[in-house]
Amino acid sequence: MVAVKNNKLLFAATFFYYTILVWATQPYLVDDAYITLRCSKHLLEFGQPFFNVNQSVYTITNPLWAYLVAGFSKLGGVPLTQAMLLLGSICLFFAYLLLIGIFHLKLKNKWMAFAGASLFISNPLVLGIGLSGMETPLFLCGILGAFYLHLSKRFTLAWLVAALSLFVRIDAVLIALVLLALQWKSVGKKLLLQNMLLYTMVAVLYLVFGYVVFHEFIPNSSVRKIAFGNYFTLDYPLHAARTFYRILLGISGNISYTLLPTTHFVVFILIAFGLKKSPNFKHPLLIYSLLLSVVMVLASNRDVNFSWYYIPPLLGFYLLAAQGYGFMAIKYPKPAIAGMLLFMLASVFITYKLNAHFRRVYHEKPREQAYRASSQWIDQWIGDDERVLTNEIGAIGYYLNTKVELLDTYGLARIKEDRDLSIPQFIEKYMPVVIICRDGFFGISENAHLFDANYEWIKFDQINIAIRKDRYEQLDWEKLQPVQYFFDKQ
Repeated sequence: MVAVKNNKLLFAATFFYYTILVWATQPYLVDDAYITLRCSKHLLEFGQPFFNVNQSVYTITNPLWAYLVAGFSKLGGVPLTQAMLLLGSICLFFAYLLLIGIFHLKLKNKWMAFAGASLFISNPLVLGIGLSGMETPLFLCGILGAFYLHLSKRFTLAWLVAALSLFVRIDAVLIALVLLALQWKSVGKKLLLQNMLLYTMVAVLYLVFGYVVFHEFIPNSSVRKIAFGNYFTLDYPLHAARTFYRILLGISGNISYTLLPTTHFVVFILIAFGLKKSPNFKHPLLIYSLLLSVVMVLASNRDVNFSWYYIPPLLGFYLLAAQGYGFMAIKYPKPAIAGMLLFMLASVFITYKLNAHFRRVYHEKPREQAYRASSQWIDQWIGDDERVLTNEIGAIGYYLNTKVELLDTYGLARIKEDRDLSIPQFIEKYMPVVIICRDGFFGISENAHLFDANYEWIKFDQINIAIRKDRYEQLDWEKLQPVQYFFDKQ
């Protein structure tokens, strides 16, 4: 950070490159971000950070992010969706600056640090997820802020930032484990105990907050994801390794390979050089990345394996890449500078083309926009306090009437007594007025007897909407605007 603060040219270069990348990414909110948005919306409207009004379920894993988005929206007078995108872009830029600061402490050269951090920020998945409304940029600020403060010998502040990061994601506890491992022998026992006491006090505050507000100590979604764990099998480690390799290349899901391996394979070459340069495996970023990778393998499953989980563990590998670039820049200065400039230009071009291609091919009718149109169509006729069941609860939940209770198949927003119910049991208990599912989700075939007997289906793009037969027969179809009408209005 000091390297950037004290150098106007470096700050200008950082800001300019980041701005160009944001423009090339053309960000939009993903469905999971709308889960937080619905809670922020209810916080502003009803004073409740709950997914369903008057149901104190700890649905979100990121209460600090939800409160910050709500506050930013209220104070700035901007819609929640814009507040979330703006706040995410600010946090990602701050994380970029922090990474330059950490790399500068390691490489002792501000422009090498800038180049190394630019490798990380150029990854299309870092950009796409960082600018998607998820809490990932704020979490990166917590990780990098704690480790930057540790490396700068400001140990108490490092522990405080690590503790506050729990309010962003509960797995921030790993930050504290890294700090403890690094400071066990290098910091005086009295200071270490004082800092651990400070951390414990904030951690207890986090638990008390959860219990007072939600009547649960930790987020329900965290418990549900851990419950899906595929422990001690070879299937997930191999799948996780493959996913991590793809994300280092900037590839995930439907994103096309195009030219990505050509440019981002450079990172693997630089990592190899970084390993050759006798890396310091006691560096906090490396320890954190390796520790988090092990935890991810042990405590998760491909069914809840989302690409944003892999962004924090990238940090240690990009440290190696930055060190490899520093090694090359010392040995071959002119080719290294030219190569980095070419990489950055190629990254901007490919990021822009990739996102344009992604929207054109896969997002001709984007998932979130289709969900929004479906919700607005349902709002024409659904009554207050009626129920809608869906497998992806984000955009549908945000755009539905807030008085409509949204039920979810994964159990993230379910009340305690419903969390162990199977989907058929859940449907039989509540008989929701509407069931919404996207193609390839929800297990329609397994539950066909329930759907066929009690529901009529309509389809819009990739969205399947089932309406309970008694309500279906009551609808005045001639007066209802079609789903396409709401989609075209966006």
